[in-house]
Amino acid sequence: MDYQNLTKYLHNNAQLTLFINGLDIGTTGLWPNDDGPETSMTWLKNNLEDCGIELEPGSIVLTGTALGLYPVRNGDEVAVHIDEQTLVSCTISQSCI
Repeated sequence: MDYQNLTKYLHNNAQLTLFINGLDIGTTGLWPNDDGPETSMTWLKNNLEDCGIELEPGSIVLTGTALGLYPVRNGDEVAVHIDEQTLVSCTISQSCI
């Protein structure tokens, strides 16, 4: 999948849901504000400029989770859904913990 050109989840009301062992742990909006990713990037750009830093074209911006952190154990099945579609899933193994 070409993630750099993926625009499917850029709409403002996308929902992120975390499942552990099939249990819905939590759901939140995909974006930290109601105005979507453009507003988040504008905020970042402006705050970086206030510090004398320029956001360069092609920069990768990494962010944290909107749902917080949850403990997992060996054998747990973890899935992340966006708008009720599984985007990524994994099984936790002892070597990961």
